[in-house]
Amino acid sequence: MEKENGTITGLGGLELFWQAWLPESLRAVVLLIHGFGEHSGRYGNVVESLVPEGIGIYALDHQGHGRSQGL
Repeated sequence: MEKENGTITGLGGLELFWQAWLPESLRAVVLLIHGFGEHSGRYGNVVESLVPEGIGIYALDHQGHGRSQGL
């Protein structure tokens, strides 16, 4: 499994954190959207279940959540 992360610049210049977990052989991709009061790092169980099945996961921390800049 390969893990990547970085930031993108959102509206108003806020830096939004993203991360991805990618299998060696990719079959499909899931875009994970976290819930209220959460962040993308709380979904390790999803990563552990899907990546071994060849499913890559991309996740973004919404504004003010996790490692993204705040409100």
